[in-house]
Amino acid sequence: MHKYFASRTVAERLVQRDFTHHVFRTRTRRMHRGRLVDVLTPAFPRYLFVIVPDARWDELHSIEGIAGYVRDGAGTPARVPNGVAVTG
Repeated sequence: MHKYFASRTVAERLVQRDFTHHVFRTRTRRMHRGRLVDVLTPAFPRYLFVIVPDARWDELHSIEGIAGYVRDGAGTPARVPNGVAVTG
């Protein structure tokens, strides 16, 4: 399975378990069948940003396809401060 589809599968599993998540995308221009087309591609391939209440970390880790977390210097899962990641 291509890694892109693996990320989609994990995203579907997050939705099934009521986790809010986001995949940041960037617009890129590619050649497709001899024409330039704009496509949205993940800005951070294979990374999903998930809002996780403290009590649900174990549940998140049990979802098949999640390899691990981005961690801070102390070894705890890294947090993105409110307002840093703006969507829309």
